[in-house]
Amino acid sequence: MRLYLAGVEQRTEQFKEAKPPYILFSFAACQGGGKKQEKIMDCVRSPWCKDFLCDSGAFTFFSKGHSKTLEEWDRYVDEYIDFINTYDVHHFFELDIDRIVGLEKVEEFRRKIEKRTGKQSIPVWHSNRGWAYFERMCAEYSYVSIGGIAKNPNGKAIEKIFPWFIEHAHKTGTQIHGLGYTDTKKLKLYPFDSVDSTSWSSGSRYGVSFEYKGHAMCGKKNIYPDKRIDGQMLDIHNLKVWTQYAKSLDH
Repeated sequence: MRLYLAGVEQRTEQFKEAKPPYILFSFAACQGGGKKQEKIMDCVRSPWCKDFLCDSGAFTFFSKGHSKTLEEWDRYVDEYIDFINTYDVHHFFELDIDRIVGLEKVEEFRRKIEKRTGKQSIPVWHSNRGWAYFERMCAEYSYVSIGGIAKNPNGKAIEKIFPWFIEHAHKTGTQIHGLGYTDTKKLKLYPFDSVDSTSWSSGSRYGVSFEYKGHAMCGKKNIYPDKRIDGQMLDIHNLKVWTQYAKSLDH
């Protein structure tokens, strides 16, 4: 299993220090080019990074809201295509904004991206697409993903049917990715080919410190709440621990 650590957009120096083998980043952070884009791409294309996934930015839009017109979405897709071609990105997700523009438009964007890049995207299944749609995804694509898990009140319900998705994908010779899923206590139960997580950044956000013990991840909240935590130091510690965990899963 490949564990892609996400959150490099604001932490390139920390990622360079920890050197995780797999990284996921969002195109939304690279949009417009500039030094930020250069730093991210230098990081994910470093010799120590074995592979990276490029997210279309859909999750960012859902998290922060959106106000784009269809014309603006078209321009965004054009920029996404140019970025994929410029950096020869091999693994990238479709723009799964079903809830914003509808599935038909998402499929139109997907076809446009694939035609102009000459590469398959990674389609993202959401519950609104139905069972048959997932089966069709596996029949047409070599790499698919399950979305709508992170920050979703129905995430637990989707989790219960992971075995069906994983079994069907593998039966058809398709790789499957669990977007935003790293319940480390359950990963052995759900043999995804890959998953991604930002849980390592819980240090500065929630005061959680991680340790890797006995092939398992253990997280503890600040046991000294009266003492000030150095969030940056805790984050780099956690990132190194999660990197160790990612390497242990990589077989």
